[in-house]
Amino acid sequence: MSALSPRETRLSRGETSSVSPLTYPGGKTLAAQYDTGPMPDRTDLAPPLQSRAAMAHRLLLVDDETPILFAMANYFRAKGYVVDAAREREEAEALLTNVAYAAIILDLRMTAVHGADGLEVVVYARERCPSARIVVLTAYGSPAAEAEARARGADAFLHKPQPLADLAQLLEALLGKHES
Repeated sequence: MSALSPRETRLSRGETSSVSPLTYPGGKTLAAQYDTGPMPDRTDLAPPLQSRAAMAHRLLLVDDETPILFAMANYFRAKGYVVDAAREREEAEALLTNVAYAAIILDLRMTAVHGADGLEVVVYARERCPSARIVVLTAYGSPAAEAEARARGADAFLHKPQPLADLAQLLEALLGKHES
């Protein structure tokens, strides 16, 4: 077993998770946790059921509902994505400042106070990761909200609930189209 830096924690099956201090607009600093991907493990010679396209992609998930965030993160990790997760706009912006993403899936509404935090994240993500595919996934969708999200840079706009398999298929199509 290799030694870990003070900012890494060993997880199950040889994975590590880094904790790095991040500063987001407004000057507030937080320690955001993000997935550094699986560590080499001799028993994991062929990862199960992972698409080759997904294995190289880093994905940011942004949703204020922990059960949804947890389920999506586990699902996409199992599909071979390296997944980071944020529960609020500021966390997402801090991660976007420090990490390049292939794709971002985010909720439109993340707080009761701000009705469309997700739109702000779309703009911020488009500035920081111009080639990222951005999917807005929301329970508060309307034709006007969809038009605004697309005008700000979203590639897709979906309504909750959405089967994770359908979301993964859309994401793979967006990423595949982008790489072609």
